[in-house]
Amino acid sequence: MVKYSNTITDLPVYQSEEQNSTVLYFNAQSIRNKSVVFLLEVIKQDAKVVAENWLESGEECFFEFRGYNSLYASRPKQGGGAGIIVKENYEFREMSRLQENCSMLFVHIKEVNSTIGGI
Repeated sequence: MVKYSNTITDLPVYQSEEQNSTVLYFNAQSIRNKSVVFLLEVIKQDAKVVAENWLESGEECFFEFRGYNSLYASRPKQGGGAGIIVKENYEFREMSRLQENCSMLFVHIKEVNSTIGGI
């Protein structure tokens, strides 16, 4: 994996040298923030990992993005949460999830033979 920064946002982007796929990872500190939603719509990576999304159970359906499938692990308490947003033409399966003490979410993406996750 090669790490570089997105020139618009200076957020870290990881690129697989073998598969030419990219993953954006960032700490949102609330996905409800309109600027975060805007960034997720505008920045077109193969996958996006959103840590600290601060979503409550049931709010996930409001954060779906055109051209992507989304998976979220929300916490019953305030704060935390992880989300993974993957291009809709990629097949992925959930690998693990933990919500009681720590929000963790990992998925394996078949087309690029990679596992990504957020904590």
